[in-house]
Amino acid sequence: NGLGVLRYDILNDTWLAPWDSTTNLLDSNGVTALVQDINPSRIWVGGDMGLNLIDVGTATLVVDWGDGGNSGGINLPQSSPAELVIIGDTMHYSMVRNGWDSNDYIYRYDIVNLTQKSTIDAGASEGYTAFVHGIGAVDDVLHIGISPTQWWNGDGHLVMWDATTEQWLQSVES
Repeated sequence: NGLGVLRYDILNDTWLAPWDSTTNLLDSNGVTALVQDINPSRIWVGGDMGLNLIDVGTATLVVDWGDGGNSGGINLPQSSPAELVIIGDTMHYSMVRNGWDSNDYIYRYDIVNLTQKSTIDAGASEGYTAFVHGIGAVDDVLHIGISPTQWWNGDGHLVMWDATTEQWLQSVES
């Protein structure tokens, strides 16, 4: 966080110039998450600047979404992404945890049509307000590690969202 995107040329064993706010690819250097786009020559960069899609072959900015409202009806949360996970044509955005505030909404974006999809509430799937500790994908299932914001409500769950059927699967209690 604070350096932009550091780049390394593995063929020539040398560091390349970083992509940061001085390169016009990022509005700030506060990068918190990266994920390869479904187009393998592009990468999504998330952080306190919002979400940017960069073509790594041409070093050009393809999409620049700031926090809040953007063109095409895209709304990004005010919190930076902790993780970005792509399943099919959908990018899932989990927010950085901020103290004792819940971060259990997972924002979803259609990255082919550049539109917003419905937000899923990972905590509500188990009936409580939750902290998200991490997200990841196995095949077409988004796995989300959660725990209640009040410790007396239990230890937590691994909740699973089927990205194909857009339904919650059976969770696993921790």
